[in-house]
Amino acid sequence: MPRNLGPLRRNPDVLAKRLDGGAVLVHLASHQIFELNATAARIWDLTDGEPHEAAIVARIVQEFEIEVGQAAAEVATLVDQFRREGFLLDRSEEAR
Repeated sequence: MPRNLGPLRRNPDVLAKRLDGGAVLVHLASHQIFELNATAARIWDLTDGEPHEAAIVARIVQEFEIEVGQAAAEVATLVDQFRREGFLLDRSEEAR
């Protein structure tokens, strides 16, 4: 099942560039670069404007025709990594 972590917010210090079959993210402050495959790039796309992780999972299930459990695990892993590396902001950072 998707987690209820509240709204997702991208860090404004992150630039994204779509490439054939994926994307590259650059965190300007830390100089970190992430290369994303097609699924991860779509998850990143959906962090802009989707209110909750569960909404992203629903879209991934629909678009990639995978099981909810698999989509939830993949989204959770990626969202956790994005948060840990500062690509997505935690709710406590949103008020800043």
